[in-house]
Parts: sequence; C-alpha cells; structure tokens
Amino acid sequence: MKTLPVVVIAAATLSACNPYATDFVFYEVTRVRAEECAIRANGEFCVEPDQFDAPVVEVWTVALESATPTLYVDEEVWVLAPLGDDEDPATATRTASRRSVVTDGNSGCTTTRLRDLDFVTDELGLSGGMRESSVLEGPSSCGDTPAGQRTVDTLSGIAGGP
Repeated sequence: MKTLPVVVIAAATLSACNPYATDFVFYEVTRVRAEECAIRANGEFCVEPDQFDAPVVEVWTVALESATPTLYVDEEVWVLAPLGDDEDPATATRTASRRSVVTDGNSGCTTTRLRDLDFVTDELGLSGGMRESSVLEGPSSCGDTPAGQRTVDTLSGIAGGP
C-alpha cells in the first residue's frame, strides 16, 4: 500500500475547504547555509563555510492563488505577507516572518527567536533566502548574555508535482 506524504493530504484538504484556493505549487527546495555565527557577550563569531552543515532538501507547497497566500514546509505553515496594490503577483518577492519570545518567570531570562524568509517563484522554480536568530538575554543569573546563534540560508528550488 502506497502512502501519501502528509503535506499532500494537508494541501488537498485545505484546497477542498477553501473555495478561494485555486492552485498549489510544489517545489523541491534546497537550503544551503551561507552564514553561521555564534552570538556571545563579547561579539559575534562566524564559522568558516567548510564547517557548515550539509544542504537540506525540503518539499515546499506554495498556495499563492488563495485569499490568504500560504507556504507549507513540512509541518509548518507560514502565512505570507500581502502584496502591495502595485505589485505584480507573478514577479513579486513573497515574505513571511515568525517571532517568538519566551521568558522564564523565575530567572527573567528571555529567549527571542526570529525567522524571516523571502522568495520569488515562477513556473520553473523558486529562489530566495531565510534568516534565523535565537538570542538569550537577561540578568547575570542567565549567564553571559547575549548568547545565541544567527544563520542565513540561500534557497533554490524546482517546481514539481507530488
């Protein structure tokens, strides 16, 4: 028995539930690390490219022809920022951001995680970038702060079908 990937089932379900959805495009996207830096109290320290993790290949499902343009990456759902009135949907850069702030009530340590992505699509492919950072800040009980990590990945993908 052949099983369908979760993203295909989710996309089909969402398409059936959303009367405005008219088109899902699947992309095989490769994320390649372009920059990786440790954030420390005494500065930012970046590693050499030969120390980066190997590229990661993911299936991205993009629903641009819907009331709410959406990106599905594995089990994550990204709501894309709306386009301006003068932007051409066929050539516009799509963007999305995520931010989470977690504060430990006992120690006052705060971890802020930011994730931003931007990409352009066409009938053949996808290209863009993803920036992520996670930073711990707080009083001396949190250790030497700020402390964390910052990465930049380039994105390139080819359009395909499930």
